[in-house]
Amino acid sequence: MKYVYLLEKDPKFRKDLFDSLISINPNLKVRYFSELESFAQWIQRLMKDGPTALHYGGFKVEGDPDQTLDPQAEATLDLLICSDEMLGSQKLDLLRKTYELFIRKAICPPEQNTSIVVTAFDDPDFKIKKLELNFVNNVIFKPFDP
Repeated sequence: MKYVYLLEKDPKFRKDLFDSLISINPNLKVRYFSELESFAQWIQRLMKDGPTALHYGGFKVEGDPDQTLDPQAEATLDLLICSDEMLGSQKLDLLRKTYELFIRKAICPPEQNTSIVVTAFDDPDFKIKKLELNFVNNVIFKPFDP
């Protein structure tokens, strides 16, 4: 199972991201965290349980009919999309440590590390230069056209 985790507070953006991702690959398991605290709790579970924690992380996006949960199935976290407000340019050390944890706990595909995408509003306070790092794959500006 291939998982995508969204760290996004806004239900509209979550739904837009979900719809776009599912249109690309309908087999993805998309889960979201609306608060950094709930993501941190999942990180604790990951540290304890390893890759099986992927099956229990986050919440289903509204409108997602997927009901399957097979804790015995092999799972990978292929993509983490996080809003800049939750985990982005102001918390780069935390984002880097999270990325490194994914590698250590072997929850990303062996041939490719988990991709990190940051979503942000295009405003004068946002510093995209901070995100031009080898572990941040892309920045998507909000609002976006699906």
